[in-house]
Amino acid sequence: MGVTAELDSLGVERFDLFGASLGAAIAVSIAAENPEKVNSVVLQSGFSFGGDNRLTLLFDLWRHLAKTDRVAFTKLILATGFTHHFLAAFDQPTVEAIIKGFVDSSDWSMIDEAIRVDMSVDIRDAATQIKAPTLVITAKHDQIVPPDYSEALAQLIPQASRSELDCGHLTFLERPSELAAALLEFFEAHHQSFTR
Repeated sequence: MGVTAELDSLGVERFDLFGASLGAAIAVSIAAENPEKVNSVVLQSGFSFGGDNRLTLLFDLWRHLAKTDRVAFTKLILATGFTHHFLAAFDQPTVEAIIKGFVDSSDWSMIDEAIRVDMSVDIRDAATQIKAPTLVITAKHDQIVPPDYSEALAQLIPQASRSELDCGHLTFLERPSELAAALLEFFEAHHQSFTR
């Protein structure tokens, strides 16, 4: 069952969307296909096309490491997903525990599938079809999806608003309060019946 079908079964007639990274592509697709149901959209660290040379190199490396060296994969995600200031706050045993916890608890077949979907993303046409008010949030120090990718996505979306957070790609972990505040502010501004 798709997202909108699931929401229909729950009696949800209209909704707001948030998507980060690959989730941004999913949110764009849903918003473009269901304009009558979407109040507003927030996209964080999104990209419109996963097949350019840089992302292809990155995603190929991810898939290779996820199959052959999961510790190295996790280290790469940590090193590129956060700012150095954020990582510097942890001592080495904590970093090692994070790596071990991620390696041991992750569903690696799901990670491989997500990377394959990353590589197939092409929402360039869908982004131009979004009717709902949309906010594109850029992570200032994003090394996975650099800010110019989010800006390129914003340029495709009619009248998209823009915002920037001082963090790396994994915003929900590095700047959760600021991200939540940006979401609430935008959703409230575009949905009169929204309540906390």
